[in-house]
Amino acid sequence: MLEITPEILEQLRLVQQQKEGPPKKESVQSLETSTLEPSLPENLTDITFHTVENDQGNVIQKIPLKDGIPHGMMEEFDDQKDLVCQIFFDQGQKNGLSIFYIKGQKVVETTFVKDILEGPFVTYHTNGQINTTGTYTHGMMDQEFCIYDDQGHLLKKEQYQSGYKEGLSQNFYPNGTLYEEVLFSKDIPVGDSKTYHMNQSLMMLKQYKDGMVIYEEVYDDRGNLIEKKSMDSQK
Repeated sequence: MLEITPEILEQLRLVQQQKEGPPKKESVQSLETSTLEPSLPENLTDITFHTVENDQGNVIQKIPLKDGIPHGMMEEFDDQKDLVCQIFFDQGQKNGLSIFYIKGQKVVETTFVKDILEGPFVTYHTNGQINTTGTYTHGMMDQEFCIYDDQGHLLKKEQYQSGYKEGLSQNFYPNGTLYEEVLFSKDIPVGDSKTYHMNQSLMMLKQYKDGMVIYEEVYDDRGNLIEKKSMDSQK
């Protein structure tokens, strides 16, 4: 299964988990005008905001309520008043775009349908460049997943199906040339994998069986075979 980085997990954790401990101070205020985007839930009339403050009196949570149920864009802030997340609710369920921040800077954008991750997600480097792109289907990674460096160069492209690596996975040099390609079936490497020198000549050939390397060849950047070995007693 895909292992999201700890930073991404920490942001997604905020979606699934309520803040612990009793709030310092709570209040409710009426929403007189709405500047929410069209992607928000419909019927945003009669919305009130439930706010939670920390010990310093700063608002750390702002929840739109309709008939006592979250409905609209919820916002959370840290103790330094920096925005932590914006989560859209529809009648108590996460529905639509959710955005997460670290020190006020956007790091994750993802989408929910009825509390389940569904559709595209994007993570960002600290300089604002896209870090990863992918898609969730029914809460699991699906379709193409890409990783970029902080200059926008594609470093990795993988295919997923129902949360597993499935099909061709490719890694690239920063200049865009192919570094490695591996076939996967439910997260397990299968068949032949190839690694390439910067000049695109073959560097290494590996053969897999049951997820284990059974044969390997190594070449220099002029195409000369310099080593081969078998790890399968049957070869």
